[in-house]
Amino acid sequence: MAPVCKVSTGKAYWFVTYSSYGKYYVSNVFNNDCDHCRIEIQAAFKKFLIMNDYESYVGTDINTYHDVDGADLEKRRDEFIYDKKQVGIKIQQVNFSYTEK
Repeated sequence: MAPVCKVSTGKAYWFVTYSSYGKYYVSNVFNNDCDHCRIEIQAAFKKFLIMNDYESYVGTDINTYHDVDGADLEKRRDEFIYDKKQVGIKIQQVNFSYTEK
């Protein structure tokens, strides 16, 4: 899946993934009205996984995906999950979202 860079200032939908030993944690699509919050979202997702007992250590394999259209990003997320499941990778969907403080 190629990264999408169509962004307009102040508007973005996101989903986040983390790869760990043949398993992916995948968030739902969420809107935080920030098109440049990648580093903050990655840090918050890392903390979320640890604090909610999904992992005790989270490495650097956190990826963020964003788009200005929520429906397009939902489609990309579904394709991501489908592609990973087809090759035998387990998917754990998590209830994570991030809002800029």
